[in-house]
Amino acid sequence: MPQDEWNNKKVTNSIIDLELEHWEQFGTKTYPSLIINDRVYRGQIEPTSVFNAICASFVKAPETCN
Repeated sequence: MPQDEWNNKKVTNSIIDLELEHWEQFGTKTYPSLIINDRVYRGQIEPTSVFNAICASFVKAPETCN
């Protein structure tokens, strides 16, 4: 979807609409998540955010994280 259509109230997102329907029907929320060092990470699933979360999970981060 082109960015200029994001504010158009008539534009729908069928995936989000289905998630909201399930949330209302079953009282559940689903979020994208990852498991990092046996802990659930919920947040932005994009490379920089995931990389930062992985680096933050170390007591002493490897040089790669710098």
